[in-house]
Amino acid sequence: MSFEAIILVIISACLHAGWNLIGKKQSPSQAFFMLSTLFGVLILSPWLLWVWQRLPALSEPFWLWLLLSGFFQAIYVSGLAWAYEKGDLSLSYPLARALPVAFVPLVYWFIFQQSHLQLYHFLALSLIILGAILTPLTHIRDWRWQYYYQPTMLFVLLAALGTTGYSIVDGIAVQTLTQASQMTAYEAGATYVLLQGMSCLLWLAPWALSQSKQRQQAYLLLTKPLWAIAAGIFIMLTYLLILASFALVDEVSFVVAFRQISIPIGVLASIIWLQERLSVVRGVAVGLMFCGVVLISI
Repeated sequence: MSFEAIILVIISACLHAGWNLIGKKQSPSQAFFMLSTLFGVLILSPWLLWVWQRLPALSEPFWLWLLLSGFFQAIYVSGLAWAYEKGDLSLSYPLARALPVAFVPLVYWFIFQQSHLQLYHFLALSLIILGAILTPLTHIRDWRWQYYYQPTMLFVLLAALGTTGYSIVDGIAVQTLTQASQMTAYEAGATYVLLQGMSCLLWLAPWALSQSKQRQQAYLLLTKPLWAIAAGIFIMLTYLLILASFALVDEVSFVVAFRQISIPIGVLASIIWLQERLSVVRGVAVGLMFCGVVLISI
């Protein structure tokens, strides 16, 4: 990887950890992620004026894939919101980031009955699963099944399943968009980030606004919207920087692997800014998941 690509990926990883940190610290709620997504969409919306004429016709299957992606994205951010409300970022973030890397190839194999998994991939999956098992623990000698029945773990699993869903759908949708619109991969990526945000809002906004608690939270956030605006910008820039880095490397998998540096960055941020305590067991677990994610990515 070139030095420029490394810098872009590090910035993207920091932004990804950053908007999760903001969400946890300011207001871990559906309302916060709804408004952040809305602000990000509004800021990026002028891009549509540039590509409007090249968007696929409404009869194209792309729009169905986009709608499904928005549904999974809404599940993802809702799971994150509830997980951050109930538990530590140092528990929720690495699990939500690492588990989909294990889930995606397994779900892909189940659906399409084909897989490129090799022996070292199963080693990587084992590291991720072992790390996930250890992450909730403070001391190994205190191991109990009850550690895995806590609400935080359920919501992290929901977020991971949402990520798994939109990751698989997005691969199909972006390819469909590129073929139907004759856009470059980077134009299609920027367009898709914006359209996916809109699709997410179609699902998330009615869900959040149907709850009085979320409506009240949204009103309070609108009185001081700077953090939600910052998170929205971070959300959009995170993936756009990854797309830019793809153009600077010979092997895309290097970027996919290196961007997982956001896992230790997120955990470190939770210790510094949220004053969370990181046990030795959880530190080892995060390290195992990070190694597994990198191994399966390359």
